Amino acid sequence: MINPVRAVAGLGRPQVGDVVAGLANGLFSVPGGMAYANVGGFNPVAGLYSGMVSTIVGSALSRTVLMVTTVTSALALSSRSVLTDAGLDHTDPANVAALAIVVGAVMLVFGALKFGAIMDFVSNAVMTGFTAGIAVQILAGAIGDATGYRPHSHNTIGRFVEALGQLHQWVLDTSSRPKRSPRLRRS
Repeated sequence: MINPVRAVAGLGRPQVGDVVAGLANGLFSVPGGMAYANVGGFNPVAGLYSGMVSTIVGSALSRTVLMVTTVTSALALSSRSVLTDAGLDHTDPANVAALAIVVGAVMLVFGALKFGAIMDFVSNAVMTGFTAGIAVQILAGAIGDATGYRPHSHNTIGRFVEALGQLHQWVLDTSSRPKRSPRLRRS
């Protein structure tokens, strides 16, 4: 068991690089957490809380400075479907918190049992495919926000096909874009 007092005392004073790294991680985590929550169908504020809690807990329990603890798109995408399949309301913060606690507990058990060593047997091709699949899922989830057309298909590829077949229903709203200031004429 790690003695937290000894671990903190052994860290020394924060260096400039530590502050810069923390700032860079924070600047990435805030919009990333909000975006992942939005992609998962949750309130973006929940993404902020999940990013804060996971970072604090991860930094207190990790044994290496090489590990970055933050929210992930894979968990964000699967969380809503897990709650829905279990018959729970995904908009209820209590259900989301309960899922987070259960997932955290399972991850702690897997870590204690050293299941991370299994990842040594997963090839780069599999990880690349997994990452590409998550990217396609994110793009499919953003079709409605980007085009104004909400596909009815539950299949990811079906969403793309349906959206492309309904180009005439797309609403490309440009009113939210910043307007250019008129150029001043020189006399």
